[in-house]
Amino acid sequence: MSFTLPDLVAICPFVCQRNPHYPDVSTKSSEWLLSFNVLDDAKRAHFTQVDYGLLTAYVYPTADEEHFKTCCDFINILFALDDISDEMSSPDASQMMVNVAAKAMKDPQFDDGSPICAMIKQFTSHLEQMPPLACQRFVKHFEDYCLAVGEEATVREQRTFLDLESYKALRRDNGCVRPCFDLFAYVLGVDLPKDILGHPMITSLYNNALDMISWPNDLVSFAREHAMGHSRSNILSVLIEERNISLQEAADETGILFKGLVDEFMNCKANLPSFGSYWDGVIVQIVELLESWVIGNIIWSFEASRYFGADAGKVKNTLVVEMSSM
Repeated sequence: MSFTLPDLVAICPFVCQRNPHYPDVSTKSSEWLLSFNVLDDAKRAHFTQVDYGLLTAYVYPTADEEHFKTCCDFINILFALDDISDEMSSPDASQMMVNVAAKAMKDPQFDDGSPICAMIKQFTSHLEQMPPLACQRFVKHFEDYCLAVGEEATVREQRTFLDLESYKALRRDNGCVRPCFDLFAYVLGVDLPKDILGHPMITSLYNNALDMISWPNDLVSFAREHAMGHSRSNILSVLIEERNISLQEAADETGILFKGLVDEFMNCKANLPSFGSYWDGVIVQIVELLESWVIGNIIWSFEASRYFGADAGKVKNTLVVEMSSM
């Protein structure tokens, strides 16, 4: 059984760039994470094979060396937590994410003695350099992510299906992209004021970017998740169940949804009001980072081995995904 992916690269008009501090800095970050021994032997081997530093280089292409290292550390933490929680029961996943990871991120006094807690607490030293409101958002959004991972585990265990709108809300949190966006303020050294950040047009840009990252990720991860028995929490499964369509029709529909998001994002970008010359300049940089995240995530998905293993190059060329691909 196979299905053909929509040509997301052709649909997406954004330019992919790579941070010049890759791979030297990203290699140090990988060594840093592995030093905490949070992964078992199998997950450790998988982690070393998948180049998460390359993803970080694509999505934070303008970060300087110090800030790029911090971004690499956070991306590595996210994928480590994702792989660990994937094999846990709902209560165990919630326990780890909510009672360990989230607490370690937000409470300087918390310490349960676990390697995960030690890893996250060491990471939090970087948060002191973030603008205060951005830091608050980062911690809150990370906590939302931890809660969503537990909810996703419950969906898997109870074998329930969410409708598209409910799934969209869950997906915007369980991918942990919001905290990654909060790091923009850390990378740029400046945060948008509340009134600008909360403007409907800015909110629309952020939400469209979130979905433009989530839907491609669901497309490329479906075969891997299906093999693990986790495919219920995926837009393809949601569309198949909700609209009574085939896997290929769901993939095609996801491509159409993605194209609509791109169009909406571009229209919003073209019609942004002016917030003054200084803040307009900051917004230009933020929009560029949003675009880097969208296209960088797509490009990396076909270059790394996380989703298609040794078949990554073949899938990149043909867009055909065999359901046995890992």
